[in-house]
Amino acid sequence: MRASERVLKGLNTLVSVAAALVLLGVGAYCAYALWDNGQVYAAVDSVQELSLIHISEPTRPY
Repeated sequence: MRASERVLKGLNTLVSVAAALVLLGVGAYCAYALWDNGQVYAAVDSVQELSLIHISEPTRPY
């Protein structure tokens, strides 16, 4: 095998490893985003809903 072929094979391996790491990172981020989204919905469900009258009622001076 010539030197140029070895260099190209090495670069091909390096690019393949880099692509695999990027895909793993993207997969991990997607999994975290889905988990975090579930946490947000759980927090929203635990908050007591306010009716429109509570929100729009003006503050009265004492």
